[in-house]
Amino acid sequence: MSLFFILDVVNFYTDQTQGLNSSNSISYYGKGIVEVILILILLIRGWGRSFLLMILCFSIIPIIAYGLSIYSTSATISYNHLFQLFKEGNKYIFPMLLFVGIQSFKFRWGDIKVIFESIFILSAVIVIVAFAFDLSYFYTYDGNRFGFKPPFSTQNEITFFWMIGVTYFGSVMLKEKSIKYTVSLILLLFASLILGTKAIALYLFCYSLFMFFSIKRISINQKILGIVLTIIAFCIFAYVSGIFSFFYVRYLDQGLLYAITSKRNLLFEQSVIPLLAQWKWYNIFIGGTYVDMPVSEMGLVDLYLFSGLIGFGLFFILLRQTIFAFTRKNAIGLFFVSQYILIGSLAGHIFSSGINAIYLAVLCYYLQQSNLGHSPVKVLKK
Repeated sequence: MSLFFILDVVNFYTDQTQGLNSSNSISYYGKGIVEVILILILLIRGWGRSFLLMILCFSIIPIIAYGLSIYSTSATISYNHLFQLFKEGNKYIFPMLLFVGIQSFKFRWGDIKVIFESIFILSAVIVIVAFAFDLSYFYTYDGNRFGFKPPFSTQNEITFFWMIGVTYFGSVMLKEKSIKYTVSLILLLFASLILGTKAIALYLFCYSLFMFFSIKRISINQKILGIVLTIIAFCIFAYVSGIFSFFYVRYLDQGLLYAITSKRNLLFEQSVIPLLAQWKWYNIFIGGTYVDMPVSEMGLVDLYLFSGLIGFGLFFILLRQTIFAFTRKNAIGLFFVSQYILIGSLAGHIFSSGINAIYLAVLCYYLQQSNLGHSPVKVLKK
């Protein structure tokens, strides 16, 4: 976790100073080395072979689609396209691979806890300081609209980063009811809110509803009052921060759908529909896009375009057998799954987030190993 955090901070600096791409992404190469080592260790120890076979199948599907497109058009194989295939496919499976690695090494939560919590608290402090002193270096949108982010490059991935952090600190607060975690949760809630994205606002609203109904010691009237006050607070924040006026102008210029989806409706019309029109019958099952990912900036749509129905189904089977192997008793785990699908459906870089792979794996490891409800991971049989 420490290594990945440092690598992502270096990537942020590179992006701010000279622009980030695959050739100068130290994070991409560093994580790649860790992944190769982890796969070799799992193979040598005999753990997760069925899981490794499934992720191999998921990785091969887009390559088959690309091969068929080359065959049908008699085009020349592009190694850049193959690299993009590997890069994008790997983002989907990386968090599951890390999770299986954590499970196979049987880490105790105490071995991971301090580093995991420190990364989120440090990030929250950085964002709050940036907001207090208006540090442009940490603007989410380069000053075009309100927002402050921690030292990571992509705001959609930071949305997911805060979702993971808030979910964790909220679950610990409910469990331990300590001042330390209450203060930490408040810090993260504020830092995530001032990210300024619609996706994080939607998550925080859903999270507020979940928390109000999870706290059993308050009455139904108090819960309703809390929900109303939360809605009022969100409205005030949207107005004061300028977020409302920003999207209201876009609504007047481009229409309601454009403002709600942040231009994704145009991406769907201009990119997704023409792409589907070019598909052969077999692309329905194995996908057919392999460059310029993401296409629509909507997770479910891009996952389908990338891997088709077969890959789509295999991806969620892998999720259910690894990081999302929650029982029905694990309310906060199931809540997180619902938000993963909801926010991932509306925003890009959630299902395929390289930055958050390790944090997602660790969060789900904690939720499964704690007394919130544990479900054995089936893929770890020798």
